Amino acid sequence: MMYKTGLSVFLLFMTALSIHSQRIQTVEGYSRIEQTDDMTGALTRAKAIEQARFDAINAAFGSNISQNNVTFIRAENEKSTTVFYMMGESDLRGIWIRDTEKPRVEKHITDGVVIWEAWVKGEARERIQAKVEFEWQLLANGIDNRHQAEELHDGDAFYVRFRSPVDGHLMMFFADGRDVVTCLLPEENNDYCEVEANEWVLFHYNPLAPEEHWLATLPKGKQMEYNQLYVVFSPNKLMPPKRTRNKDDSDLEHYNTEEREIKHISGLSFKDFHKYLGRLQRGDMEAQVEKMLVKISKRD
Repeated sequence: MMYKTGLSVFLLFMTALSIHSQRIQTVEGYSRIEQTDDMTGALTRAKAIEQARFDAINAAFGSNISQNNVTFIRAENEKSTTVFYMMGESDLRGIWIRDTEKPRVEKHITDGVVIWEAWVKGEARERIQAKVEFEWQLLANGIDNRHQAEELHDGDAFYVRFRSPVDGHLMMFFADGRDVVTCLLPEENNDYCEVEANEWVLFHYNPLAPEEHWLATLPKGKQMEYNQLYVVFSPNKLMPPKRTRNKDDSDLEHYNTEEREIKHISGLSFKDFHKYLGRLQRGDMEAQVEKMLVKISKRD
């Protein structure tokens, strides 16, 4: 009896310890970056914030950092304006969830050198499992490897090839330089998109209707725009943002299904999209988010 009681207490302790290790933590970070000749002020500022987030996660959970910094900017009249920024993919042992306070950034000029300092405070959690090493490629105006692309031109048809070593669910989002995020996958009127292990899948391609594809477009009068493509994968079921439709179609609510017609949100602001990703990653410890900066320009 004493042995069973001791074992029960030990199991409860280990369970509590595991839950504690997965709990969201409040973290703070700092960075100091010198602006180089090939960097604009907006890009350096965003990098400083990103590095401060790395610092916060590293302090809380440790890291083996392999940086792949990605910054989202809007180019207007040959000037770069930061629209938003998120932590790049890395080997950090934690995941940044969201800012709890607006990042504080200061700019100093000393002996002709421009220095940016950033302070951040937010929520992060420990990465509790090894990452699933899935693969994906952006393709332009074709569906084989010869058409891999890192940027697009106005009017290009584009596709995404995806493969995972495990079964799971997939979502894709496209965020333009006008603060509008569109859900590409699952497609409208579908609740989720399943993928099978070790199978290359091509989105969005229909051999019976090859004219149906995603299209890269620029607003009228613009010569160039930076967009960002998000790929979200999890072994668990993923549900995209939802909305309810009232008679006047004015009621916008997330995750409220009730008995009304449900459709994808086709034009989510980045702020709301960021909140959605935060909720998703807090609820699904295995969900992974990767992103690619995609420049769209007029063809010469």
